[in-house]
Amino acid sequence: MNKAAKQTMIFLVAVFMMLCSAGAALTSQQVNAYYKKMDAHNKDLLQIGKAIRNADDVLLVGNLSDLVNFNMVQLENIEDLQLIESLIENEADRKRVKPVISRRIKLVAVGIDGSIRQLNLYVAHLKSQAVLATAMKVREDLHELKELLLSAD
Repeated sequence: MNKAAKQTMIFLVAVFMMLCSAGAALTSQQVNAYYKKMDAHNKDLLQIGKAIRNADDVLLVGNLSDLVNFNMVQLENIEDLQLIESLIENEADRKRVKPVISRRIKLVAVGIDGSIRQLNLYVAHLKSQAVLATAMKVREDLHELKELLLSAD
């Protein structure tokens, strides 16, 4: 399978997953999967950063790492809210808490736009192709995460 066919297949699978998840409850497994992706990107950035000699790119790697860490903390906050919700035994209480949690998740989704804008500013100044490639993966995953969070109940 050539590169274009692989990219098309990945795109179609992503669209299918988004359509299937529309209106579905957000699971801790989904949140954890994005946390792991962000953690892997962060580790990649830090590893690449060790080999970079350009001072500007070293600074940008640090900024990108901070941006990824911020979004990882947001995902941890969502996991905490999901845990709290799961511990509520009274159905009436759970129904009262659900809209609050949903609002918080939507706020995280909206906040991702700011992260993407900031990432785009960093990318405009990058010279390292390795850092640029990783930053593009981060941006793609942030877009997917935003869609997932906005589609959740």
